[in-house]
Amino acid sequence: MLIGNDGITLIIKNLPPSIQEIGLVDCDIIDFGGLEILKYMWTAPHFQIICMEQNKLSDFLKKEFRSLKKENPSILLIL
Repeated sequence: MLIGNDGITLIIKNLPPSIQEIGLVDCDIIDFGGLEILKYMWTAPHFQIICMEQNKLSDFLKKEFRSLKKENPSILLIL
């Protein structure tokens, strides 16, 4: 069973801001869950790495993740 949007929403809401990396490859995440991840990343000062390839994010949301990367060039972002 894949994590999906409901699972990722629960996980993200319970992560401390000290988390530095997350691997979410092929978890059946679409924009709803992706937006939760993006909001978390904007508020997590120590965040460095996220791997999210093989999910179902729209081009629009991928662009939003790239905007975050542009503002925080030290983050390794793999979509």
